[in-house]
Amino acid sequence: MQSDAAKAAPLMRGVRILSRMSPMTDRYKEHLSRQGFILEEKIGTGLSGSTYKAFQSSVNRVVAVKFFDSSLNRTNLDLKKRFLRESKLLARLQHPSIPYVLTNGSVKNDSDDIPYIVLEYIGGETLTDYLNSRSPVSLEIALNISMQILGALSFAHNKSVIHRDVKPSNIMVSPSGHCSLIDFSIGFQIDSDVETS
Repeated sequence: MQSDAAKAAPLMRGVRILSRMSPMTDRYKEHLSRQGFILEEKIGTGLSGSTYKAFQSSVNRVVAVKFFDSSLNRTNLDLKKRFLRESKLLARLQHPSIPYVLTNGSVKNDSDDIPYIVLEYIGGETLTDYLNSRSPVSLEIALNISMQILGALSFAHNKSVIHRDVKPSNIMVSPSGHCSLIDFSIGFQIDSDVETS
C-alpha cells in the first residue's frame, strides 16, 4: 500500500513544474492552496484561457480549475461576462453527464483580477479523439454516446439552459464509456422568455 508521501509525490512534482512556468502561475498556486487546492498541471487552453488539474486534499479528490487568463481576450468584457456566467449556469444543472461546480473566485493580479471556476474533473478523452482512434464505432456505442449527451441536453433545456456549442471536442468519454458534456462558456439561460447574456 502506498504511503501518503508516495501518493502526493506526483502532485508535488506537478507543483514544482508549475512554479518554474510563470509568476502568474505562482499566484494561482498560492491562492488556490489557501482555498484547499493543490495546483497540478495545465490540461487545456481555450478562447477564454487555461484549465488546470488540481487536487482538493481535504476530500482527496481531483478537480479542474478554469481561469479567464487568455492573453488575447482578457480585456474582452463580453467574453469575461460569459465566463462568469458559466459557473452560474452549471450550478443549476445537477446531472451525471454535466460537470458540477464546486466554487469560483478570482486571483489578484497587478492590473486586474483573474476569475476562475473549480469544477468536477472529467477524465478520459474528447469524443473527437475517441472516434479518431476507434472509428468506425458500433451502432450500440454510437447510440450509447448519443443517448447520454441527449439526456444532458434535455435536462439543461428543462432548466432553461442552452449550451450553443455541442461538438465532439466538447464531449468527454471516460474509459468506462461514460460521456459528459463540457464547456458551457457560450451557453445562456432563458427565464420567462428573457435571455440572460
